Amino acid sequence: GRDLENSWFSIFDKIFVATQFHKNMIIKNRSIKKDKIKVVGFPLDIYELQKRQKKLKMNLIAFTGRKSIEKGYDKILSLQKAKYPIVVTLDVTKNKEEYYELLSRCKYVISPALQETFGIGIVEGMALGCIPIVPKKLSYPETVGKKYCLYSNIDMKKIIDKLSSLELTIFRKQARKYQYQLVINKILKELR
Repeated sequence: GRDLENSWFSIFDKIFVATQFHKNMIIKNRSIKKDKIKVVGFPLDIYELQKRQKKLKMNLIAFTGRKSIEKGYDKILSLQKAKYPIVVTLDVTKNKEEYYELLSRCKYVISPALQETFGIGIVEGMALGCIPIVPKKLSYPETVGKKYCLYSNIDMKKIIDKLSSLELTIFRKQARKYQYQLVINKILKELR
């Protein structure tokens, strides 16, 4: 993929990415002029998602990632064995409607990923009223907010105790940064 990506980076005038973390990763690993890369966010229909939020939450933790080591699935299995109420959305939903319905009922959304350049499932969860449980690395300080719900080591009891006092509105507001029209307007501004 390196040669293919380097050819894209050489022929395109602008490259749009969702986070500064992703931009820095590209600059470090590919041949590209850094001024070609523009951080604009990832377009999601946050307002539509927020309309689906349920008031009654179940004490569930949603894992929205792929079942791969890079997304931390092995850690999820360990937490499930330790009796944490983690539901793997890929196991129990058949389509986006069911996925959003489940996510809107969960209290938390978790990602122990080793690689993440944005975190779509985490932002969808925040828009649907979930409190994110994410590491203090990768793109998460940008997508979640530097001071919220970031851990160095997974100690679920400590994390959940800390999270129980946080306001959900913090995360709903953070998710709104990725509202479709705002991101598209940033892209259009760069293209002009």
